[in-house]
Amino acid sequence: MPSSSGCNCVPHRCMRFVMFCHSLVSDWNDGSAHFLLGVCSELLERGHAVAVYEPRQGWSRANLKAANRRASFTAFARFYAELSSTTYDRNTST
Repeated sequence: MPSSSGCNCVPHRCMRFVMFCHSLVSDWNDGSAHFLLGVCSELLERGHAVAVYEPRQGWSRANLKAANRRASFTAFARFYAELSSTTYDRNTST
């Protein structure tokens, strides 16, 4: 399972979280991204493993790209270096 961070777990106290969300990386008209950033950051800070998946052509991500705000993806990586998401195609298993 891909992980945003290696698990720094205390034996028998660590959990692996897998989240499927609209978008973790883009908050383009999507306030839930802020909530997800907070939840994922807190879980990682407590030593849990977190893997996040989002659709490659999700509405929020696609609109951010269409608005030519690709710098936002770079800013996300800079401010949330411990977080990442894996994109997937909705019509396939990859």
